Amino acid sequence: MRSEEEQKALLERELLQREIQHVENEIIALEKRKIELDIVLASIDEILKQKGDETLVPIGSGVFVKGKLVNKNKVFVNVGADVVIEKNVEEAKKIINAQRDEISKLQELLENNLREFIKNVQQNTGRS
Repeated sequence: MRSEEEQKALLERELLQREIQHVENEIIALEKRKIELDIVLASIDEILKQKGDETLVPIGSGVFVKGKLVNKNKVFVNVGADVVIEKNVEEAKKIINAQRDEISKLQELLENNLREFIKNVQQNTGRS
């Protein structure tokens, strides 16, 4: 049978592991969001290079419909709280790049905090 102190230490270790896993999941989600934004930027560039106005429009689950681009130089951007505004391509790219930069900063902050947290846990538990 484990002593009360051992049980407490085990419980604390499990809670710390859950917290570490939670932060790691947040970092992964941010990385996925950055990749999505990179794909959006690449897609905008591809649309601008495209000859003609016909395109395939994704409607979900790998299903597409044929469509025509009315104006390649204007896009609609969700700026938060389900507010969508029309922007020219360069303005949209600036917004997307700013979002990407903010995500990168947050991701870096989480990674630094996680490293510091793990270091402190290791020091407090006597492991190196």
